[in-house]
Amino acid sequence: MEDIISRAKKLSTFLREKVNSLQLKHCLLCLESGCGTHICTACAADLAAPKHPCPRCGISRIAPDAIPCGRCLRQPPHFDASTSAFDYTFPLNQVIGQLKYGDKRYWARALAQAALPAFQQAYAHISPPVLIPVPMHNSKQRKRGFNQAELLARSLARYANTKFSSKLCRRIKASPPQTGLNRKNRRSNVKNSFAASSDLPQQPLIIIDDVVTTGSTADELARTLKMAGALEVYVFSIARRSMD
Repeated sequence: MEDIISRAKKLSTFLREKVNSLQLKHCLLCLESGCGTHICTACAADLAAPKHPCPRCGISRIAPDAIPCGRCLRQPPHFDASTSAFDYTFPLNQVIGQLKYGDKRYWARALAQAALPAFQQAYAHISPPVLIPVPMHNSKQRKRGFNQAELLARSLARYANTKFSSKLCRRIKASPPQTGLNRKNRRSNVKNSFAASSDLPQQPLIIIDDVVTTGSTADELARTLKMAGALEVYVFSIARRSMD
């Protein structure tokens, strides 16, 4: 039996590597061949970045300003800064939907690779960080089969040559989905949803998620991590979605 399991694992690894090599032969968006990346340079350039983001929470603003937005000044978030690589617009919104609900897990590598320049630009100034995904409650992860934030964080850590851990925090409350809730209700919905390890590394922690809307989930997780002893907590998401 052990020999059969070992052979099955080797076959699974072989097939996965073959699929990965085939995917790298063409762009997953425009199907251009020979680009050498999951998303070609031209398609990556078409993915819009957030305009004039707040330096603290990352929300887009009408004009550039080095001062944090009014909301951050009135009620500073628990994280030190939040950055998103792209706006949650077409085709990115469709791609993230396929990753989360269509079980197209290979999109995690493509999105992490495309977001890498924004990640490096945002966090080149901090010492080597540890990337941690927004945890998913066990019941929800069993139903979906995976945590998309974990897939993204693993891939991004590999591309950025930095550390990754999914064991530093966990979700202890199965909160209802945030979709359709206003800012106030979102904050209340995720309150006390997380628990953090009592032995956090004394390195900057970067929370990784697929999409940030109001930042309530990331802020609650950052609060939990700082209460457990984290010194610096940042947020990085693939996309930023506006509630407007």
